[in-house]
Amino acid sequence: MNTARLFLAAGAVALLLTPGLVGEERLLSSPGFSASRVADDGTVHEEWGTFGLRLCKPDGAEPGGGGYSARPVPVALTSCAAGQVTLTQTAYRAPIWPSGVDVVLAQVTNRSDAATPIGLEVSLPENA
Repeated sequence: MNTARLFLAAGAVALLLTPGLVGEERLLSSPGFSASRVADDGTVHEEWGTFGLRLCKPDGAEPGGGGYSARPVPVALTSCAAGQVTLTQTAYRAPIWPSGVDVVLAQVTNRSDAATPIGLEVSLPENA
């Protein structure tokens, strides 16, 4: 199994997951900071816009489910798959002054023995 990891931010997170509800956003918060929202597809919604990752190659990415944990910190887990390739995202809100920071960890896994071209699209606000 070939595994490529793309870390957009580093951090250790203990996951105690419960199933996520389809069609509902999950709230991520840190004590004393405003909350962010994460959609089922892993897109983080903030007051300044949205941030999202999308598996665009191989074609045909399908949602694979997700989960949510409120302990020890709120964490949202989402995934999608296309063929033998899976994108898994973990998002949480770090308590960094002055307003907190959204952290997204992404892992792309190729379960095939063959090399597979992978495309990852990053979605940001137009002014970013």
